[in-house]
Amino acid sequence: FASHDISLPLAITGVLVFTVLLILEEVQPSFEMATRWWIFISLTIVVSLAVVMAMESRFPRWLSLVMQVIMATLVLWYSSTLADNPTTAQIVQLVVIYVVAVLLAYVGAFLKPGSDGAFRTFAVEVTLQGVISYVFAGVLMGGLSLALYSIKTLFSVDIPEDVFESLMISSMVGFAPLYFLANIPLQEEMMEEESSMPKVLKILGMYILLPILTLYLVILYVYLITIVVQWELPDGWVSTLVSVLALGGFVTMAIVYPLAVQKDKLVSWLFRFFPLLLLPLVVLMSVGIARRLGDYGLTINRGLVLVLNAWLYGISIYLFITQSRHLKWIVISFATIAFLSVAGPWNVAAITGRSMLSELRNQLQQAGYLQESKPELKLTDDQRERISELSEYLSSTFGKDALQSIETDPFYSAEVATLLASRFAAEENREMVFYRDWE
Repeated sequence: FASHDISLPLAITGVLVFTVLLILEEVQPSFEMATRWWIFISLTIVVSLAVVMAMESRFPRWLSLVMQVIMATLVLWYSSTLADNPTTAQIVQLVVIYVVAVLLAYVGAFLKPGSDGAFRTFAVEVTLQGVISYVFAGVLMGGLSLALYSIKTLFSVDIPEDVFESLMISSMVGFAPLYFLANIPLQEEMMEEESSMPKVLKILGMYILLPILTLYLVILYVYLITIVVQWELPDGWVSTLVSVLALGGFVTMAIVYPLAVQKDKLVSWLFRFFPLLLLPLVVLMSVGIARRLGDYGLTINRGLVLVLNAWLYGISIYLFITQSRHLKWIVISFATIAFLSVAGPWNVAAITGRSMLSELRNQLQQAGYLQESKPELKLTDDQRERISELSEYLSSTFGKDALQSIETDPFYSAEVATLLASRFAAEENREMVFYRDWE
């Protein structure tokens, strides 16, 4: 850790503590730690790394340490607010926060103008170091495991299974991250411009990813032309395909960036026109999202896809105007939008919860429930199905207290309780709800 021995104490300590606790939980059945504390340790590792990468080249190291402690305190507060068994909404929020922290660790040291080449070099090097770390850890685990198994077999030595599991944890959770942290390149080691690139990356970018990218473009444009000619709405699956195409395109551009600097014609064409080619497909994605929202309503997943769709508009236009010269803003803008989508009162989960709860209340009132005077209660099959879908989604995604405002309503009755409780009986219907949510 010669490069980061002062800057990374929280990350290093976090990895060691996490590894020891995980081994202890494995070998000692009576030991059990709440999920929130596992989250606290792991998230502190990633957040502290992001702070180091953003501050080490600009500020004194003591200030970086102070900021790491502050951020660790915020993570501790956040983790303490989580349930012992986080709800689906909290899990989605956590995943996004982890992703944002990792992206900030990538780009934090390269926010200044004119550092696009250095950012690309750093991102590729860090990614390769991550792969190498786990390859080495796998070799270490495999070699030691084989040695232990040989001793167990040849000399009839009783080696408990816990030893093999502890060895796996030590290698994958302990050794690999520590090796990675020890080999993170420094910002000053990165070149601002590149005149060459490793042959393996050139083959990956030019002869594997580019042809796949072209195939996706052809498929989606043929589909776009087909639905325009037939004048029909696109399938909801198109959102996933457009998202994969956009991600693949951005990754390919990052890999072949040195060839763009060398003015390679094919790569220059990719940098100039890929964002423009993406825009009609983003419109197609918007129509597909609108169809899913119209058919099945808002959910957290569809809300996040809607945010992604809006971001794709903005980043495609930006890249086209700048001719894709500033690829780091792909990461910066995505991390910013992703964080805003799960933080604050405007976050997607909160909006989804309020929207679905309001719709559920309206559905009940339209059917004659939750009213002081109850005429003949009439519930159509469509209303019953929708109420079941809404109540099931709210309960399973936001926890048992999601329906509290309805259950404490002054006109809440046994009939409403029975109606809402029926959500637990329709297993086939629940599977359909979640299937539609992920489409």
